[in-house]
Amino acid sequence: AAAEEFGSSEYCELKPDFMSTLLVVSFDPQSVAALTELAASVGYRVRSVSEIEKAQEWLGMQSFDVLLVDSRYGSGIPLDLVEFGWRHNPFLVGGIYSLDGPIEDEWSARLMGIRVYSGAHAREQIKQMLESRPTWHSSDETHTFLLVEDLDSPREIICSYIESMGQGAVTGVSSMKEALALLRQDPNKYCAVLTDINMPEHSGVELIQEMRRDELLTHIPVIVLTAYATAENLIDTIKAGATGFLVKPPKKRLLRAELEKARRIFLTRQSPRLCRAEDAHLLEEALNITMR
Repeated sequence: AAAEEFGSSEYCELKPDFMSTLLVVSFDPQSVAALTELAASVGYRVRSVSEIEKAQEWLGMQSFDVLLVDSRYGSGIPLDLVEFGWRHNPFLVGGIYSLDGPIEDEWSARLMGIRVYSGAHAREQIKQMLESRPTWHSSDETHTFLLVEDLDSPREIICSYIESMGQGAVTGVSSMKEALALLRQDPNKYCAVLTDINMPEHSGVELIQEMRRDELLTHIPVIVLTAYATAENLIDTIKAGATGFLVKPPKKRLLRAELEKARRIFLTRQSPRLCRAEDAHLLEEALNITMR
């Protein structure tokens, strides 16, 4: 298909309007060409743009399915652009890429729920993502959060706090046993679990480990809440398979970001793990910066 000029962008009408759409943001014609060809091979239509302002304009007026931003813009610009895209489409699959080498902001991106594609396997990973991305979802679809907190008063306060933010309904339970019973009864009812770490019978880490071992529950994101943001807690929860990590009482901005990230991961079928267990220590610095 021929590409037509549109300001500083190129638009490739590869498939009819009902097909999935990808926005590539890069100033490198070679990487744009490579991603356009790759996306076309799996049935996507592609728009490419080099200017950040133009990318924001398109994200604001068109509902793209996938956004890929060249990591070489630097200074946090790719992360900010993906976050901008989420404000207009909460189901947008956002990623940053480098087809030739590592990405400097990799762990900050992963912590935000942004997909990272870099190095020799980047093209293969991007293609796999495009092929496996759900072809439909509904913004009207409602899900419930499950809060696991052994103390009655904090549990009630956090449930009310989340619901007052308009994030959805919250069911509160006091133990891992209760949580697992509800989750196994209906594995697709809860889009995320929020759990305290320190509980009398079983810890939040044990709950995460049990969920990751269970094929029915392994897809559900888990956000850890703790009053003790120690490096040890961080490493243990990430190794177990946590999706997010917040200090109690959580700041509204950070809590909203984690809840939205968890719902997006659940609905777009991403892995709920922040990273591989052996890479957990690499996230410590990024997480400490984010929680300040």
